[in-house]
Parts: sequence; structure tokens; C-alpha cells
Amino acid sequence: NCGGCGAACSGGSMCVDGACHCPDGTTKCGAQCVRLATDSKHCGACNNVCAPGQVCSQSKCVLNCDAGLTLCGGSCVNTENSPNNCGGCGRTCSNAEICTGGGCRCRPGLDSCHGSCTDLKNDNSNCGKCDNVCGLLTGCSNGTCKLLN
Repeated sequence: NCGGCGAACSGGSMCVDGACHCPDGTTKCGAQCVRLATDSKHCGACNNVCAPGQVCSQSKCVLNCDAGLTLCGGSCVNTENSPNNCGGCGRTCSNAEICTGGGCRCRPGLDSCHGSCTDLKNDNSNCGKCDNVCGLLTGCSNGTCKLLN
């Protein structure tokens, strides 16, 4: 009896001051009160239906990622091994690194010196070990400082 005898509210609406209203956070789409932020049949606007394989998140249709995958930039990725989303969306590994276990690690054959990947066999500033600098007229060869020819 909302506003008159036999007048019932439906579709999730409630009677307030003699009229049917949708609860806060919902919008009336046809005969139903819906949450535009999360309803895949009314995503962001009434009758805006998300495509198969998508869900409504924050009023936008986005991919529904399988377990173990994360939505990053419109694609589902495995942040455990994605070089452009390593450990989280947007965390990019350098060219000298690979993503493994959700972290950027030096590529095989390279070692970390003060947070940078380096080739200890050929780096004149880190020859054989970090901070081992080859002197004047020497160069790093196979991890050893040697006189240049």
C-alpha cells in the first residue's frame, strides 16, 4: 500500500513517503533496481550488457580473468612471470631482467651489483665480483683484469 491501497513496490524498490524508490546505490532500469557499478546486464547504464567473458567492475565491462590471473590494462596476465606486470600491474622488468616468482631477477649469466644486472665476466667496473675495477691499461676478460694488447 505505497501511496494507495494495493500499490506494492517491486523490483527491489522501497516505499518512502508514499512513493516507490530504489535504495541508495541503485538505479531503476525497467522494473528492477540495479547496481550500475556491478550489474553485467546494466553496466554503467541501463541495458548496457557486458560481452560474454566480461564482468561489470566500477561501471565498466572488463575481462573476467581466470584464477591465478590479474586484469592489467585490459588483459588477463600472470603477474608471476609477466615482464611488463611483474608482481603487479605496470611493474616492468629491465631488458637485463626476467620476471620469475613475481619478482624481477637478473637474466642467466648476469649478476646483481648494487641493484643493477651486470656481466661479471666482461664489466671493467665489476670484473669477477662487484666493485672490482680494472686499472689503467687493463680490461676485464672472463672475470679477470688483464693487460690490454
